[in-house]
Amino acid sequence: VAALSSLFLGPLSDRFGRVIFLRLGLVFFCFIALSTYFSQGYSQLFWFRAMTGLAAGVLSTCTASFVGDFFPYERRGRIMGVILSSYFAALILGVPLAAWAAQIWNWKGIFLASSLLAVLLFICTLLFFPEDRYSSDRSTGVRWSVYTRLILQRETAAAVAVSFGVSGATLAVLTFISEYLDQSFGVSPLQIS
Repeated sequence: VAALSSLFLGPLSDRFGRVIFLRLGLVFFCFIALSTYFSQGYSQLFWFRAMTGLAAGVLSTCTASFVGDFFPYERRGRIMGVILSSYFAALILGVPLAAWAAQIWNWKGIFLASSLLAVLLFICTLLFFPEDRYSSDRSTGVRWSVYTRLILQRETAAAVAVSFGVSGATLAVLTFISEYLDQSFGVSPLQIS
């Protein structure tokens, strides 16, 4: 869902601006995380997690594009390095912290904390983010043909396929490894994380 939302909502953020999409993504993420906290049963959890992917795709796409729009070329590499490092920091630090919090309180508490963090980040965008500076220069409409041509290029299609494969494999391992370790070896969630 995150990948699809990136492909379809990314062009809209090109047209209407990164900051507004970042803010809308944070509001939507907050609402969905809070809904997940109050979810009842697997079906609701499944659909709320899918919608979280929608918000995450928008946030990820707009964050990377925001760097290109608002920072000079000489600073972009360092800033993108920090942003990309945060993805791995989330796995290295976030997973053990979330497992620890879930073991002490409840797994749903993670989603309540996530919604509160989204509110904090939304406030930060209001206080610290510049307004989109290219909004007056944008033409009317989204140029979907540019994206279609880009995706149909051999190099781009290969990069998308590799990225999809890596993300899919990582997600599959993260989804099933804890159950496997628990069932096969009796490892606790905190030890697994």
